[in-house]
Amino acid sequence: MPVERPRPPRAPFGTGHPGDDAQLEAIAVEAHLVVPRRWTHFLHFAELTDARAAMEILAAHWEVDLLASPDGTGWTVQPARDDARLSALEVRKTRRELTAVAADHHGEYDGWRAWL
Repeated sequence: MPVERPRPPRAPFGTGHPGDDAQLEAIAVEAHLVVPRRWTHFLHFAELTDARAAMEILAAHWEVDLLASPDGTGWTVQPARDDARLSALEVRKTRRELTAVAADHHGEYDGWRAWL
């Protein structure tokens, strides 16, 4: 009977963020990353004026929703796209850009979710 050898762990996707690598890995197990999908991000702001200012910038390239934060302590801006093709490069670039928009408006980038 052949001996089953354990598969070596897959190399990280190389986004520079372990959570992003894990999400890409989970998606890749279920579907091809290049298939267009809905991709939503989460930016949190304490002040409504800051959230609205960030929305104005993001609206040029994203569908943007504004919601009261679930814990009642501020506002969540959710930029989303339906045609996202994910890759480590795209995730790294988008995290950097959205983190900068959030920071420029006294907010915080809190990650993303992609639908299969």
